[in-house]
Amino acid sequence: MTTSRRSAANPRITLRDAEAIKRFSPLVRSVMAESKPVGPGGLQGASAGERQHPGVSAEYVNFSSYDAERGRLLSPSEVERNRNVVLLGWGTADRLFGQGNPLDKIIKIEGIHFRVIGVNEKKGAIFGQSQDEFAVVPLGAFQKLSGPERASS
Repeated sequence: MTTSRRSAANPRITLRDAEAIKRFSPLVRSVMAESKPVGPGGLQGASAGERQHPGVSAEYVNFSSYDAERGRLLSPSEVERNRNVVLLGWGTADRLFGQGNPLDKIIKIEGIHFRVIGVNEKKGAIFGQSQDEFAVVPLGAFQKLSGPERASS
């Protein structure tokens, strides 16, 4: 069975489900939700294939390997309030801004403006796949720009 078929067969877990797991399970301290785009779209000025802009919940810092080289990570408060802020991967920032300072600059993702608050440290590539091409946004902001029909948990 392919990965996409296995993924499609999994039950959809809502944010409400995730919160219930955290609240009622004595073994769970944190629950993170992430959603990635499905279908065409991307960053303004990026290559046509650029689609790595996941939306994350407030507890993403407990699970992720994000580490801001410049600026900072998204705060839990910004994520909870669905602010239009973004953490760029090193490669994405370099491609969009070159040697310029991307902090506090405005970029468009799916036609919506986001303020750059941080750039992740350079990670390089794994099996030829860049780990530096992404833009992380709050989950609620992601849902506004992607819509429920294009989001995948």
